[in-house]
Amino acid sequence: MAGKPLPVPKSMFNKHGAGTAMYVGGKHVTKTAPARTLFILGASAQLPSQLIEDAFAKEFGFVAFRRPRPSMIFVDFKEIGQATVAMRKHQGEKFPGFEHCPGLAIDFDKDPVSKRNQQYEKEREMQLRKSLLATFVVSPFP
Repeated sequence: MAGKPLPVPKSMFNKHGAGTAMYVGGKHVTKTAPARTLFILGASAQLPSQLIEDAFAKEFGFVAFRRPRPSMIFVDFKEIGQATVAMRKHQGEKFPGFEHCPGLAIDFDKDPVSKRNQQYEKEREMQLRKSLLATFVVSPFP
């Protein structure tokens, strides 16, 4: 993949580079302020959510994955540094069997965490319930 330009929208990155932005992977930089939440825009609706979530869930500090719309994805991390490492690692990533889809275009989420807290808390509660239900065993004794 080296030498090939990433299939990401140019509007997402600052073309002026050094001194005005942060390196985000490939040859791209962003002016968006660093954040614990990553924003993935333009992921093909054909890409299964589980495939993308599995890629990020392996990263240190992963907290949650949300896909409110087919082409809009948010990935939360505990710390900004962890989000940055994951963004650089997965920038432009393509998945086996979905090479025809554009690579991931990742940036920091521009909205403050407080704006997304309600949705984040709802998602987290659902994940906790799922994990609790998965460990629940019905006793054979009355």
